[in-house]
Amino acid sequence: MKPLTLTLNGFRSYPGEVTLDFTGRGLIGVCADTGAGKSSLFDGITYALFRKSSWNASSPGQLIADGAKAMSVDLTFLHEGQRWHVHRTMHATNANAGRHHLRNLDTGEEIDNAGHVDDRLKAVLQMSYETFCAWGCSRRASSTSSSSRPQKSAADCCANCSGRSRWSPFGGRRPASVSPSTACWRALRPSACPCRTTPSRPPKKPVRPLGRLKPAPNA
Repeated sequence: MKPLTLTLNGFRSYPGEVTLDFTGRGLIGVCADTGAGKSSLFDGITYALFRKSSWNASSPGQLIADGAKAMSVDLTFLHEGQRWHVHRTMHATNANAGRHHLRNLDTGEEIDNAGHVDDRLKAVLQMSYETFCAWGCSRRASSTSSSSRPQKSAADCCANCSGRSRWSPFGGRRPASVSPSTACWRALRPSACPCRTTPSRPPKKPVRPLGRLKPAPNA
């Protein structure tokens, strides 16, 4: 999944509308002061794809900017040669008044309703919310308590990293030559994956004491 454009309005650090265009860019870095809205960009992509926030999946309403009556997120992304556009809105006072719409810009397929959009995106991406957040949220592990981050079992993580999840670091499915544990090492950032374990090393040979040095014989 490669983001092409992201538009936020009334979303966390962006009370007004802001659009980022990633088209034609390979590696992107976001640098700004603390509180400027760097994490809000990742949260915008997270909400567009999974209808959840990256730090508290049970309360996405916290994503609405202070003083805003509603928020909207528009994400256009490229996945396996097809362009998709997802549009989501949320109202501060009426959670049921939001709109959720997904459109394939190449085939014309259109889907409405939050649950149907969620299911279609899950089928398209073949990647879980937990795996997505494990990759993205690891950068702020020091400032986010483990209780507020999405929890997952080692088996779930290995399932996503080992090939049942089409993930961009490998450009598709996991190569046959890469083991599931190695996939976690390479695809996820350090300490992001619960099934990440220290690679096995051969046991160290016990060091035998040299004993006492004997004086050299007289010449």
